[in-house]
Amino acid sequence: MKTIFSELEQFTIDLEREAYEVGAGLKDEANFSAIFERADKLISQETIHEIRDADIEPAERSEYLSFLLCMIIDKALKEPTDAVITKELEAAAEIDGESVSYRMLPVMIANEPDHARRAALDVVRRDILTDQLIPLSRDIMTETHRLVSSFGYANYCDFFEKLEGIPLAPLRVETEKLLRETESFYLSELEYYARTVLKLPLSELAQYDFAYMRRADKFDALFPADKLLPAAWATMNAMGIEAEKHPHVRLDIEKREKKSPRAFCCPVRVPYEVYLVIMPTGGVDDYSSFLHELGHTLHYAHTEASLSLAARQFGDNSVTEAHAGTLEKMIYNKTWLGERLGVSDADASEYLRFMEFFELYMLRRYCAKFHYEMELHGGGVSLDACPDLYVKYLTEATRVQYYPESYLQDLDSHFYCVRYLRSWMLERNIREILESRFGLKWFDDPKAGELLKELWSHGQKHDAETVSAALGAGPLNFDRIIADFVKGK
Repeated sequence: MKTIFSELEQFTIDLEREAYEVGAGLKDEANFSAIFERADKLISQETIHEIRDADIEPAERSEYLSFLLCMIIDKALKEPTDAVITKELEAAAEIDGESVSYRMLPVMIANEPDHARRAALDVVRRDILTDQLIPLSRDIMTETHRLVSSFGYANYCDFFEKLEGIPLAPLRVETEKLLRETESFYLSELEYYARTVLKLPLSELAQYDFAYMRRADKFDALFPADKLLPAAWATMNAMGIEAEKHPHVRLDIEKREKKSPRAFCCPVRVPYEVYLVIMPTGGVDDYSSFLHELGHTLHYAHTEASLSLAARQFGDNSVTEAHAGTLEKMIYNKTWLGERLGVSDADASEYLRFMEFFELYMLRRYCAKFHYEMELHGGGVSLDACPDLYVKYLTEATRVQYYPESYLQDLDSHFYCVRYLRSWMLERNIREILESRFGLKWFDDPKAGELLKELWSHGQKHDAETVSAALGAGPLNFDRIIADFVKGK
């Protein structure tokens, strides 16, 4: 069995390293197929049978089985998946006489102040989706659902619930509650920002407008590029957390044409080789992305090396997302803004109102994504019906026009939207503990650093519910988050 686990670890290392090199724009094309070919005997039903018979903890067995079944799906889809990734890297359009890569279009849209030009750029993006990416993505989704059925599951939702042990019905109740109870406050704030920032009526708002609004260039002066790293390192140092010179951390912040505009962390070899990759765009988004991915990076880099592969690399990703969110939320802390960046109370108040509104937009968006994906993966509707369902759920929840071309691209693999929603709940509970024990300046307290390092050291051995209960923070739900938005407003 030791051989199987060492082979599984090497397989994950190879996958993460390929993901890093492709996402960072260091390679012109993806070659995950070769990795799966080398691991052909490992990623198989035979390995699943061996792990089912292995003398290991039941929780670890479940993690290995979940990973292997997902990898069997990915192996079967390796060629079309490589084709999609390579097509994304190669796809380009001529704009103003210059060739612009598909991956740079979201960056251009986010930085374009003119509504009509944003709309035109988004048409280009959607045309590439329609002509080059959607056909391949449809084939992948169709085959994914077929494979899940061949494993004996009723549909992908059934597959996820039984493998991951996360019931979807209670989460559906929580997301519906959040949408319902924040509706009035959200609409009021949406109208305000549509009028004052976008200068558009509600009827004209589209998804690409929010990409620009999230860029929040109005607040760029509060977040100068030359203070980002010093502020982050000073904060970690104050908590007694080694980050800047941590021997296991690899920081990649260079701009490259084919680098993914979406920040990410690649835990290539936990805890010894962890990459933090961002595509700097300046201002608020730069800080937000960096601190979020720093949370992931430090979590993996501080994971206890003696833990099993399942505890270090697999597990409930709601946990690592919550750790990422905990550090990201420092830019929502008025005291941190003042002490680390010199932001005045007046500027902080205006900025925080905007950020809290945008977080609510993202929460509502992910609730809608979850509802849509339950339809997509529930087996009750055809794939042909899903573009309209995508538009319906996303547009109704956000009151912002979404477009059908993104119905298969606006997805994270293996139902990851569930992890994000649970991470919001856990992050809020972690923050409640930090603030109640160490005050609003918890980011200056070495004891807070010790608590974080203790949480990080467990890797993902425990799921989100277990982490929250161990902290004494109570169950996972949206109650504290809803109260943050509607109490006294």
